Amino acid sequence: MNKLLLVACLLLLLGVVPGYGQGPGLPTGHLDYADWEVVFEDDFDGPRLDTAKWRTDLPFFSSCYAYSNHTSPTDTLPDNDTAEYYDTTALALENGILRITASRVPDYRCPGTNDIYTFKSGLIRSRFVDNTAPPVYNTRGFLYGMIEVRCRIPMASCFTPAVWLAASSGEWPPEIDLFEVECGSNANKNKVYSSVQDGPGSSRNASEHYRARQHNYFALAYHTWTCIWSPTHITFYLDGRELHTRTNPYNNLVPMDVIANLGVHSLKNGNSSDVFAIDYIRILKPRTSVPLSAAAPADVAGGLAWSERRQHLFYRNTRNAVAYYYPDSTALLHWAQAELLPTAPADVAGPLLWSESRSCLFYKTTAGRLATIRRDTAAAHWVYAELVPGAPLDVAGSLAWSEQQQRLFYRDTTGRVAHVYWDTTATAPRWVSGGRLVPAAPADVAGELTWSESRSCLFYKTTAGRVAVLRWDAFEAPHWFQQQVLPAAPADVAGELTWSEQRQHLFYKNAGRSISRLYWAPSATGGTGWAQGELPFTPPSDANAFRVYNPDKSNPAEPVVTDPDLVKGALHWSEATGSLFFTGMKGKLYRMLWQGNQWHLQAVKWKGETDELHSYANVALTSELCVSGAGKQVFYQSTDHRLEVAHWVDIARLDPPLSAGYTPLETVLAPPARAAATDR
Repeated sequence: MNKLLLVACLLLLLGVVPGYGQGPGLPTGHLDYADWEVVFEDDFDGPRLDTAKWRTDLPFFSSCYAYSNHTSPTDTLPDNDTAEYYDTTALALENGILRITASRVPDYRCPGTNDIYTFKSGLIRSRFVDNTAPPVYNTRGFLYGMIEVRCRIPMASCFTPAVWLAASSGEWPPEIDLFEVECGSNANKNKVYSSVQDGPGSSRNASEHYRARQHNYFALAYHTWTCIWSPTHITFYLDGRELHTRTNPYNNLVPMDVIANLGVHSLKNGNSSDVFAIDYIRILKPRTSVPLSAAAPADVAGGLAWSERRQHLFYRNTRNAVAYYYPDSTALLHWAQAELLPTAPADVAGPLLWSESRSCLFYKTTAGRLATIRRDTAAAHWVYAELVPGAPLDVAGSLAWSEQQQRLFYRDTTGRVAHVYWDTTATAPRWVSGGRLVPAAPADVAGELTWSESRSCLFYKTTAGRVAVLRWDAFEAPHWFQQQVLPAAPADVAGELTWSEQRQHLFYKNAGRSISRLYWAPSATGGTGWAQGELPFTPPSDANAFRVYNPDKSNPAEPVVTDPDLVKGALHWSEATGSLFFTGMKGKLYRMLWQGNQWHLQAVKWKGETDELHSYANVALTSELCVSGAGKQVFYQSTDHRLEVAHWVDIARLDPPLSAGYTPLETVLAPPARAAATDR
């Protein structure tokens, strides 16, 4: 068997997959960068260190700093049992690599402390302004996100490189160590530590160590170290594989700087020197939005409708025509866009409504009629038609569909409910205008219509701000009749209605901008009937979720006002997830979830994480919300008139984690070839 085939087979058995941030053939894991964007990076490709990105001193940590007036060589790390001072001459860029060299020098005595240092080394500390995630207003440092470094540590013992996060203000704690190498116990360079330090003596208690089976494992090749830091958790990764997760012990909003340094332990003897080689350092944040297609025009005007069977998202564009998005590959969030039927009139004047059973899209035209674009499955193309040619021009909007009855309801120009239905009794089945549902009903329809299949009734908001119902009575003399759902309920309906078949609840935004519900429940007299009340909920883990911050305050972490409005935009119930999605504070998506016999309020987070790392904050307050049938995607119109999606992705967990035994792969792999330098 030839050598290439042997190596290929071995890689396949070991599960090696090339990935982001790795040289060809290096091992990767489950980190997915698709929804992250780089907000700070340095690939060290320039002729010299970029001082706009990096400083090379330690004003808050240096034991010599107070005596030096920033004069090199006098920066050190206090109380760290080190033998080095830091000097810019120890830093060099060669072939896209930052080389931090520690070397033996004549003894140097620190002014004021009389400490003697025998090695010169180097350090870089980030200059970073985070304008990507208000309410974080800091002039240095970053708050939450992903930090990643690809590097190779020195081969010689007692050189102790580290990449870590320290508070921009100089306070301690916090401190997060992506990795650090110790001296005495790690002569073979196959053991490293990751730490979350939250006070004196916390280092070992807060650390996890990883020992590779191969000696000099971390010195023989480049490895990628990653940390995802969120308000509630801190997770460490090596070469894309999760190492461990720790609860975030820091309660305050403390921006951090990235520091990379090459320490030398005081036990180090001899005149040797060695290099800490860094390929790149990056800081990433979750994208504020995930557009379905970056190449598609910003032409969304409203009217979202989803077809689960066809996996199509329809909308009204700025030309008043129907356009749609559809997945054009198996890749997640890879969508294409087009107008549905370019030959159809550009006459859409209201919301769109999809029927799965009829494979057609209903809408109100600019002339005040009902039209449809349906899929002709035999001819495999779309067909446009007026639903009932010659029908009165009386459609004012607000459509609702009954799959069971094959009936389309709408609000007419008199403020009543009218309908059309599919007549199968005729020789040729056709759409028929049924006129007003209850001719004697008051002309009081003032909002959206919501249909319940299980109860055969149509809910709507009245002009008085209450909920009324039109119900089909199938007993005795079948007929439609109208009544208020709960006459004693307050007249507090201020927005959309959405119905849950699962819970038999009707949710709506109330006049207090919170959420109320009408629900079917046992009554005090022993029967059943409608009850009403505001939805009780457990607040989100982010205590600041509903606070407004003032960037001009001296302490930006202090709330200046609590916004009383919970709901800012649309509501949408998802049967698949048992969740009520809505647009809330600052254009974010939230959901009410029934769990543990109570309602919980959660932000719809980036990639379905279990904490408040990020939530979508780009939803237009006028946008409808459209949830896929499986409940894994929430579509919405963004503030820049594009269609975007919040999507749920289950997090991959490794079993076993690397700390239980990591298989070194460098022995069978060619060295990474990012540049011509020998230390790549």
